[in-house]
Amino acid sequence: MCRFVAVISKEDIPLQPYFSFLLMQAKNGKRAPHPDGFGFWIKSSYGDYIYKSTLPIWENNITLPHGKIGFLHARKRGESGAKVDIRNVHPFIRNGVFMHNGILNIPKHTKAIGDTDTESFFLTLLEHGVKEGIEKIIGNYDFKSLNFVMYYEEKIYVLRLAKELQDYFTIFIKRDGERIIISTEKDEEEWEEVENGELWVINPELQIEKYCVYQDMCR
Repeated sequence: MCRFVAVISKEDIPLQPYFSFLLMQAKNGKRAPHPDGFGFWIKSSYGDYIYKSTLPIWENNITLPHGKIGFLHARKRGESGAKVDIRNVHPFIRNGVFMHNGILNIPKHTKAIGDTDTESFFLTLLEHGVKEGIEKIIGNYDFKSLNFVMYYEEKIYVLRLAKELQDYFTIFIKRDGERIIISTEKDEEEWEEVENGELWVINPELQIEKYCVYQDMCR
């Protein structure tokens, strides 16, 4: 139960506006507030930046660095979800970067550090590969939503797959010049909604490929 924004560009760009966009969603958007931690990962020409806090995003008075890729996440702990703890703040970083909006009933992975379903989900995808890992998750575990954004091997993977609350578990994508924005909610500008059951893959040239990973939901 979270809100997220991701940005992909060919060059370093200001990312502070996307912090403000996520703050608006987390504090005043659908099923707000989302107060149980805030984190970001930014990839720039000068290196990577990582920040995590157990405070709500609106209590983090920070200025984001410029970057080519930005993952920003505001967490809302579910009724039976993992506790508010720095180890449970998204995005998760291993041999890739991952943030999730959903609920997945999955056993804790042996390599997990925190207690979230998200971290075990991420480690499963790394273990089996993205597409094969999604198939394993769908075939073996109960879930309400698997929605995620993942950076892996120079590509961005965006999955929308929700069985419940489909008006909340949404993902929207907008192309703005030489950048692509991914968000759980949209503003008044023109966005394209990722259809339920779709996996979008974005390469470094900002080209997008779309796949149906759940035939019962894809149009």
